[in-house]
Amino acid sequence: ELFDLNKTWWDEGRHDPFKSTNAAAEYFAYLLKRFDNDMIYALISYNAGPSFLQKQLKKSSRRNQSTKYKSLNLSNQTQNYIPKFFAIRELILNSEKYDLVLPDIPYKKVVKKVDLPGQVEIMSLAEYLQIEPSLIYRLNAGYTKWASAPSDKSSFFLPYERALYLENNNEIFNEKSINWISHKVSQGDNLWDLAKKYDTEVDIIK
Repeated sequence: ELFDLNKTWWDEGRHDPFKSTNAAAEYFAYLLKRFDNDMIYALISYNAGPSFLQKQLKKSSRRNQSTKYKSLNLSNQTQNYIPKFFAIRELILNSEKYDLVLPDIPYKKVVKKVDLPGQVEIMSLAEYLQIEPSLIYRLNAGYTKWASAPSDKSSFFLPYERALYLENNNEIFNEKSINWISHKVSQGDNLWDLAKKYDTEVDIIK
């Protein structure tokens, strides 16, 4: 679980926009520290991998060659990654200089994390909050099965106003709770026995 990115049948942390963004920031901070706060080396290792960069630096040092990034044996993609990064940074920080109009993004809360007891299905949550299921999924794309894992608690990022509403009415929503489980099939299993074991119906399992 590197940088708190879970990978289970229910949850894929790399798809979660919030977890993956935090993980990317933590990873880049680690790379900066590893390469003595050298921004260019950190960018190279972020794109091509720190072990690869370390090998290239050692190889150049042994041959008494320059260790500047343009002298390293990097792929075209990595070579171009560095100037692209600094070009975008320059355009954002000095947009007026280049007559660029950047989108106005208000500095205010637009999403809020809500904790709910038990397992939650995205379709049921969307129906209750009267918002598009696809919006909830995009905000919580780590739930690859369109439902959180069977557990005591589920966390969802939701549009701010809808999140406040849910926090004040979650007892009503909890009546819609579901119970999905995963079952590892063994030799001899059949739908009828599984339906009886888990107190459900064959059609639901299908």
